[in-house]
Amino acid sequence: MLTGYSDADCARDVDDRHSTSGYVFTLGEGAISWYSGKQKGVSTSTTEAEYIALSYAVKEGIFLRQLLSEFEGVNCESPVLIQEDNQGALAISKNPVYYSKTKHIDVCYNFTREAVLNGQVKLKYCPTRDMIADICTKPLPHEHFEKLRLGLGLAAM
Repeated sequence: MLTGYSDADCARDVDDRHSTSGYVFTLGEGAISWYSGKQKGVSTSTTEAEYIALSYAVKEGIFLRQLLSEFEGVNCESPVLIQEDNQGALAISKNPVYYSKTKHIDVCYNFTREAVLNGQVKLKYCPTRDMIADICTKPLPHEHFEKLRLGLGLAAM
């Protein structure tokens, strides 16, 4: 099953305060797609940074779903499962109501809401300690790094 993990590290860059987005997609027991990069603008909250990162992951998940559907014998009728560790970002994505604290979020990031409503993706909460995409967004203690590395399907040499 195609599964995605989305994460952000809010205002990580001490020079410009831009957040870092990251995602990982796994198929079976191994990673098939991943991304780590600075966001274009400054996020004013952790929820906003996570919501922006989630929009990147949703776009990649939909692309991977379409790509996999081209392969013979691969069933891609179910939505892509994307796990997120921020409850605020999940709430904004699933409930298309007006939030006064998020009215400034650019329309392009609200693509996530539409993908959820259309059934292209399914969002699920993932506890931070299990968020595989953490490996793409921040420095980690060795033990946690090793746990996440195994979650990517990468064995030690």
